Amino acid sequence: MSRQKMLKAAMIIFLAFLFLLPVLKAKPSLSTTQISNIKLLYREAVIDYLNGHHEKATSTLKGILRLNPEHTNARRLLLKVMVKNSAPPQKKIINRNDSWGTPKTIPKKAPSPPQHQFRQQNQNKLKVKQYTQNLPIKKIKREPPSKKSTSPTKSFKSKIARSDSNGNAFPSTMKQDKSPLLMIPLQPWFIVGFLLLLGFNIGFLVILEQRRHLKALTKENMHLSKEVEKEKSELLSYKRYLESEKESQRKAEELRKSRLEEDKKRKENEKQKDELTIIDRKQEKPFFHKSKSLPSPSQKPLASPSQPVTLSISPKSVIGVTIDVPSIKNQEYRERIADESIHFFESFPSNAMSHLSQLANDKNALARASIILALEKIGSPEALQILFRLCEDVNPDVRRESLKSLKMIQRNKKDSLPETTLKKIRDILAKEVSKGEWVI
Repeated sequence: MSRQKMLKAAMIIFLAFLFLLPVLKAKPSLSTTQISNIKLLYREAVIDYLNGHHEKATSTLKGILRLNPEHTNARRLLLKVMVKNSAPPQKKIINRNDSWGTPKTIPKKAPSPPQHQFRQQNQNKLKVKQYTQNLPIKKIKREPPSKKSTSPTKSFKSKIARSDSNGNAFPSTMKQDKSPLLMIPLQPWFIVGFLLLLGFNIGFLVILEQRRHLKALTKENMHLSKEVEKEKSELLSYKRYLESEKESQRKAEELRKSRLEEDKKRKENEKQKDELTIIDRKQEKPFFHKSKSLPSPSQKPLASPSQPVTLSISPKSVIGVTIDVPSIKNQEYRERIADESIHFFESFPSNAMSHLSQLANDKNALARASIILALEKIGSPEALQILFRLCEDVNPDVRRESLKSLKMIQRNKKDSLPETTLKKIRDILAKEVSKGEWVI
């Protein structure tokens, strides 16, 4: 029973395949709109051919054959048009003058009046309409009639078929040999072989599709692995950058703490020295005395917190200053020093800059802080270089005042300063702000 069922199923599949094969091979049929368009184009081609527009008719017929290659009438008409175009033109006989050998001018025929032209066009249209409505029908050649046997004695000699006296044949009762493919034992094996071949082809196609899919997956995996490696390298570089930034911040914090400790120790030492020498300093000379040459930093005594600040400038002398500032933030004394410094800078610029540079290198923080406003108001490149140096001072108060002056210069003299100086000011301020130590 199982074998019979298998054979029946195989036969059904084979018959379905045979029925579907002509459907798969069949060409797509034309729609009604395409058929109507082809008819209209064929009529236009016939009209162009009758009017003598052979090129236009040729292009129209080619378009029809492109839409429907089996259109026989269009193919025949195209052949006629091509033959007519390829025919050699008729030569015109021109009577020449025997004396001079120049051709005689033949007068052209006068154009017909418009009424005649209109009548001729109507006649042509009528002819075309009649031709298109009554298209010629293809004549079918008749086949010769089949011959019937007239002698029944001859037909009886054939072993396969016999005929009566009128010539009508009737099948014989003799047993005929069958084809080996139609024998019952070979039919199932033929169907099984066909199904095995079909299954082998389907399996081969499935294997090819799987291989193609696997190849695409391997290619995508390689691309993704490259992207992952790239992301890993970027993450490692970013991690190294973060570690370096953390190390630099740690070093900056250690440096800041060491500076604060040094400043604290220096303040304590200065306080002790001031307490011991406060009586002797009142009897000594002023901090800067008038002289033709600038005093060296070793000759400058330290300022005491009780003495006032006095500045005196003469055209032939250097600044004479007695500094004893009670506080770095005393604006009155700083403005007076700045005015005297500007006046001296206008008279003797080089001497004023050298003197301010010496004051910037002084050991006393009050003396260093007293010239910051003067450097800000002068605003020359040399004054800015001294101010940049004071921004890295050990004393935090001096650094704070210097940074405030830099901020004011950036705000007020933005248009007059060069771009390099402004960039340097921005870098210094950004560096100090990133530390989080000062509020400017």
